[in-house]
Amino acid sequence: MAWPEVLRDRDAVALEAKRQELAWDVEREIFLQYIFFRQWGSLRAFCSAKGRMQASFIGFKRSETEVLLVCSRDLLAPTLKRLRLAQGELAQVHDSDEGIHYLATLELREGGVRGNHYHRIKRERVYVLQGRLTVVVEDIQTRERATVPLATGDLLFIEPGIAHALQTAEAGQALEFAPGRFDPADIYPYPLI
Repeated sequence: MAWPEVLRDRDAVALEAKRQELAWDVEREIFLQYIFFRQWGSLRAFCSAKGRMQASFIGFKRSETEVLLVCSRDLLAPTLKRLRLAQGELAQVHDSDEGIHYLATLELREGGVRGNHYHRIKRERVYVLQGRLTVVVEDIQTRERATVPLATGDLLFIEPGIAHALQTAEAGQALEFAPGRFDPADIYPYPLI
């Protein structure tokens, strides 16, 4: 986008007119950020009060309504069932009108690293069946980076444009699933670990 000459050259009258024109949009963004951080603070306080619950905000805002969020198994319990029964555990990892067209199991070998890439199209989920890992994610546009620990029962959401690498701290297994089919052309190397 090319700036209009009067704005590029910082004409005082044009800048003031633009400030007035965009005042409502700026106030709206400030208000939305305020609401989000209030809600986020409430969620973190709720999780802390429950002991084992965690919620980690990675902070990549991809659109007005979409934020990458990693939640632990207990936080997802009201939506996704996780029952420890005498006959064994039942862990519901997906309940949506959106279908799954790709499903894979991952063997997590201690010290092993998976990923170090991103996808332009694929929206993937990783559910840790057993083990512990560290996930490093980075927004390829903003270069904002975060490291998040995952353990048995945690569910990771990875949106397009988020580079990711998973390093196993304790051996185990995980499920990887996505609404789209596997496309080897949608894997772009991006070293993180």
